[in-house]
Amino acid sequence: MRIFLKIVLYLFLAVFLAGIGIYLYLFQFGGVENIVNNKISSLVNEKYLLDIQIKDIKGNYFSGLVIEDLNIFYNDPDNKYQLLKIPRISTRYSFSNLWDKKYLFDFLTIDSAQLTLVRDDNGNWVIPDFRPKDKDSNKGLVKLPSFSIGALNIQNMSIRLLDNKDTVNFENIFLSLEFKGEGNTYAFDVEKFVFSSNQENLSLHAAGGKVTFADSRLIFKDVGLVAADTRLKIDGNILMGKKPSGEISFAADDINLEDISAYIKPNLKGKLDINGALSFVGSAFEGSVNIGGDFIFMDFQNLFVDFRYADKMLYLDTLYGTVFEDCAIDGNGFIDFAQKPQTYHLDAEVRQFNLINIVKNSFN
Repeated sequence: MRIFLKIVLYLFLAVFLAGIGIYLYLFQFGGVENIVNNKISSLVNEKYLLDIQIKDIKGNYFSGLVIEDLNIFYNDPDNKYQLLKIPRISTRYSFSNLWDKKYLFDFLTIDSAQLTLVRDDNGNWVIPDFRPKDKDSNKGLVKLPSFSIGALNIQNMSIRLLDNKDTVNFENIFLSLEFKGEGNTYAFDVEKFVFSSNQENLSLHAAGGKVTFADSRLIFKDVGLVAADTRLKIDGNILMGKKPSGEISFAADDINLEDISAYIKPNLKGKLDINGALSFVGSAFEGSVNIGGDFIFMDFQNLFVDFRYADKMLYLDTLYGTVFEDCAIDGNGFIDFAQKPQTYHLDAEVRQFNLINIVKNSFN
């Protein structure tokens, strides 16, 4: 009997010591980090040329985790650089939900992340290729289990875009949103999105709204943004496919055309207020807008345009309003973009036109 008790005691002691050893290895000597790093390495290193390293994982694991010093390096043979650095990620969840394959997080906070993107001499971004391989390309959208984040907070993030000609920096990025995903439906409720840039016209002073993607349709409601003096609000929906289609309504105040000209060929000047709606199928679209403000040498008090575009032809079916102070215009026209140079046509009745509003020091 005594021998049996000794055996039981020794077994218990061995199990206890083994448990202590496993605990110390996993949670005190970096065992969890080693297991996670090795698993991630086997999944992404060769396939995506990524080297992902996690220095520390803490928390009680049953209700929350803190990941510190997450570093991702891009290891292309010709271009090696640190793609992403995140000093701290924290989250809280219920283990019972995870056990039931319900990935519901109370919050997920990402602190002081630094993202760097590099462009090579040919103008191509040196980034991982996450596109599906040929054998996976016909699988379609992956149906996800229930997934939600009560509060996703990205705090004090920075992004650098590097090439041989210029460097664009985005600093002080703050994003706060709620996310819910189930099946093929994903819903985002953005409470706050702001950032600054070394190119002032790229800074965003405020943004928010609700965006939902379901059954290949993108729906956005009360989406608004403020950048410099410009204010924009849009609502609508877009059906994705080989020939996208959708409807969009918008209202924009103080659009600075000179800032827009920095990214398109025409050299435009002025500030406009525009509100209206349009619908489209593929490259064809139609809609109507109300325009007010200054455009190059023209002054729009209230101009209404009903338009449609197809086969490189822009038709202005209705054009009426007040321009050049008291000048009233009512007509229609078109622009043929297929011709080189483009062909313009306007058939309109113009009343109270005053040349002095176009050519200074001329006659009334």
